[in-house]
Amino acid sequence: MKQDVSSAMTKNAPDFCSVYVIAKTKAIVVRQVQRPAANTAAPPKVPSTHVVFSPHMAQEQMSSMPDSGNILIN
Repeated sequence: MKQDVSSAMTKNAPDFCSVYVIAKTKAIVVRQVQRPAANTAAPPKVPSTHVVFSPHMAQEQMSSMPDSGNILIN
C-alpha cells in the first residue's frame, strides 16, 4: 500500500522531532516531540592531553615537547 508523503514523514521522523505538514497554508498534520534529543555535542568524559604553544616559541622548546597529545595553536 502506497503512503502519502505526510503519513510517511510522520511515521518515519525520529521521536525527538516535531512534524508539521503544511498544505495550502494550513497545518494538516502535527506531531509533537515525544522525547528530548540526546546531547551528542557534549565533550567526552575522559580527560585528554593537550600541548599548547604559541607561534613565538623557540624551535628548541618545540622539539623538546612530547609527541603524544594534540597541538593547539593560540
